[in-house]
Amino acid sequence: MRNDKPITTANFVGLVNEGYYNGTTFMRVIAGFMIQGGEGKTTEPEIQDEIGNDNVNSNMTIAMANAGPNTASTQFFINVADNNNIQGPTFDTSYTVFGQVIYGQNTVMAISNVAVQYSSIYNEYSQPVTPVTLIGAVVMP
Repeated sequence: MRNDKPITTANFVGLVNEGYYNGTTFMRVIAGFMIQGGEGKTTEPEIQDEIGNDNVNSNMTIAMANAGPNTASTQFFINVADNNNIQGPTFDTSYTVFGQVIYGQNTVMAISNVAVQYSSIYNEYSQPVTPVTLIGAVVMP
Protein backbone atom coordinates (compact mmCIF):
# COMPACT_ATOMS: atom_id res chain seq x y z
CA MET A 1 0.00 0.00 0.00
CA ARG A 2 1.27 3.44 -0.85
CA ASN A 3 1.73 6.05 1.86
CA ASP A 4 1.65 8.85 -0.70
CA LYS A 5 -1.99 8.07 -1.61
CA PRO A 6 -3.51 8.55 1.88
CA ILE A 7 -7.15 9.02 0.89
CA THR A 8 -7.26 6.01 -1.41
CA THR A 9 -5.20 3.76 0.85
CA ALA A 10 -7.24 4.67 3.95
CA ASN A 11 -10.49 4.02 2.05
CA PHE A 12 -9.31 0.58 0.90
CA VAL A 13 -7.82 -0.40 4.28
CA GLY A 14 -11.01 0.69 6.03
CA LEU A 15 -13.11 -1.46 3.71
CA VAL A 16 -10.81 -4.45 4.25
CA ASN A 17 -10.88 -4.00 8.04
CA GLU A 18 -14.68 -3.84 8.13
CA GLY A 19 -14.85 -7.08 6.10
CA TYR A 20 -16.47 -5.39 3.12
CA TYR A 21 -14.60 -7.43 0.49
CA ASN A 22 -15.16 -10.82 2.17
CA GLY A 23 -17.36 -12.89 -0.12
CA THR A 24 -17.31 -10.44 -3.02
CA THR A 25 -16.40 -11.55 -6.54
CA PHE A 26 -14.07 -10.51 -9.30
CA MET A 27 -16.88 -9.52 -11.63
CA ARG A 28 -14.73 -8.27 -14.52
CA VAL A 29 -11.77 -10.27 -15.83
CA ILE A 30 -9.83 -9.49 -19.00
CA ALA A 31 -6.75 -11.60 -19.75
CA GLY A 32 -3.72 -9.49 -20.55
CA PHE A 33 -5.35 -6.42 -19.00
CA MET A 34 -6.81 -6.56 -15.48
CA ILE A 35 -9.10 -8.22 -12.93
CA GLN A 36 -11.71 -6.06 -11.19
CA GLY A 37 -13.51 -6.63 -7.89
CA GLY A 38 -15.22 -4.84 -5.06
CA GLU A 39 -18.67 -4.36 -6.54
CA GLY A 40 -21.37 -3.89 -3.97
CA LYS A 41 -22.40 -0.98 -1.81
CA THR A 42 -23.56 2.08 -3.64
CA THR A 43 -23.82 4.14 -0.48
CA GLU A 44 -20.07 4.41 0.08
CA PRO A 45 -18.84 7.97 -0.20
CA GLU A 46 -16.92 8.71 -3.35
CA ILE A 47 -13.29 9.64 -2.78
CA GLN A 48 -11.02 12.21 -4.35
CA ASP A 49 -8.52 11.04 -6.99
CA GLU A 50 -4.84 11.09 -6.01
CA ILE A 51 -3.17 10.79 -9.38
CA GLY A 52 0.17 12.69 -9.42
CA ASN A 53 3.15 12.25 -11.72
CA ASP A 54 4.16 8.90 -10.22
CA ASN A 55 0.83 7.19 -10.91
CA VAL A 56 1.72 4.28 -13.19
CA ASN A 57 -0.60 1.35 -13.93
CA SER A 58 2.13 -1.24 -14.31
CA ASN A 59 1.86 -5.01 -13.98
CA MET A 60 0.59 -6.16 -10.55
CA THR A 61 -0.33 -2.68 -9.32
CA ILE A 62 -3.68 -2.12 -7.63
CA ALA A 63 -5.81 0.87 -8.60
CA MET A 64 -9.28 2.18 -7.82
CA ALA A 65 -11.91 1.81 -10.51
CA ASN A 66 -14.20 4.77 -11.06
CA ALA A 67 -16.98 6.17 -13.21
CA GLY A 68 -15.14 9.44 -13.80
CA PRO A 69 -13.05 11.92 -11.85
CA ASN A 70 -13.37 11.71 -8.05
CA THR A 71 -15.93 8.85 -8.10
CA ALA A 72 -13.92 5.90 -6.73
CA SER A 73 -15.46 4.09 -3.77
CA THR A 74 -15.21 0.29 -3.43
CA GLN A 75 -14.25 -1.17 -6.80
CA PHE A 76 -10.58 -1.84 -7.46
CA PHE A 77 -8.59 -3.56 -10.16
CA ILE A 78 -5.28 -5.35 -10.38
CA ASN A 79 -3.30 -4.75 -13.55
CA VAL A 80 -2.05 -8.00 -15.10
CA ALA A 81 0.06 -6.18 -17.69
CA ASP A 82 1.77 -2.83 -18.04
CA ASN A 83 -1.33 -0.76 -18.71
CA ASN A 84 0.20 2.67 -18.49
CA ASN A 85 -0.56 4.70 -21.59
CA ILE A 86 -3.45 2.50 -22.75
CA GLN A 87 -6.58 4.31 -23.82
CA GLY A 88 -4.26 7.08 -24.94
CA PRO A 89 -2.25 8.92 -22.30
CA THR A 90 -5.30 9.09 -20.00
CA PHE A 91 -5.18 5.74 -18.18
CA ASP A 92 -2.48 6.78 -15.73
CA THR A 93 -4.24 10.12 -15.24
CA SER A 94 -7.61 8.49 -14.51
CA TYR A 95 -7.11 5.66 -12.00
CA THR A 96 -5.28 6.10 -8.68
CA VAL A 97 -2.65 3.40 -8.16
CA PHE A 98 -2.40 2.77 -4.42
CA GLY A 99 -0.74 -0.61 -4.01
CA GLN A 100 1.10 -3.54 -5.50
CA VAL A 101 0.61 -7.29 -5.33
CA ILE A 102 3.70 -8.66 -3.59
CA TYR A 103 2.54 -12.22 -2.84
CA GLY A 104 0.02 -14.27 -4.78
CA GLN A 105 0.90 -13.06 -8.24
CA ASN A 106 0.30 -16.57 -9.61
CA THR A 107 -3.22 -16.46 -8.19
CA VAL A 108 -3.86 -13.09 -9.81
CA MET A 109 -2.67 -14.43 -13.16
CA ALA A 110 -4.81 -17.57 -12.79
CA ILE A 111 -7.88 -15.39 -12.15
CA SER A 112 -7.06 -13.29 -15.22
CA ASN A 113 -7.24 -16.41 -17.38
CA VAL A 114 -10.58 -17.88 -16.26
CA ALA A 115 -13.26 -18.54 -18.87
CA VAL A 116 -15.48 -15.50 -19.40
CA GLN A 117 -18.84 -14.78 -20.97
CA TYR A 118 -20.55 -11.68 -22.27
CA SER A 119 -21.28 -8.99 -19.68
CA SER A 120 -24.22 -6.74 -20.53
CA ILE A 121 -23.03 -4.33 -17.83
CA TYR A 122 -19.66 -3.75 -19.48
CA ASN A 123 -20.69 -4.65 -23.04
CA GLU A 124 -17.74 -7.02 -23.42
CA TYR A 125 -16.64 -10.58 -22.75
CA SER A 126 -15.38 -10.16 -19.18
CA GLN A 127 -17.81 -11.85 -16.76
CA PRO A 128 -16.36 -15.06 -15.32
CA VAL A 129 -18.43 -18.12 -16.29
CA THR A 130 -17.82 -19.50 -12.81
CA PRO A 131 -17.78 -16.79 -10.10
CA VAL A 132 -14.34 -16.04 -8.66
CA THR A 133 -14.98 -15.24 -5.00
CA LEU A 134 -12.70 -13.29 -2.71
CA ILE A 135 -13.08 -15.38 0.45
CA GLY A 136 -11.43 -12.84 2.73
CA ALA A 137 -9.13 -9.85 2.70
CA VAL A 138 -6.67 -8.77 5.39
CA VAL A 139 -4.16 -5.95 5.66
CA MET A 140 -0.67 -7.33 6.05
CA PRO A 141 1.99 -5.41 8.01
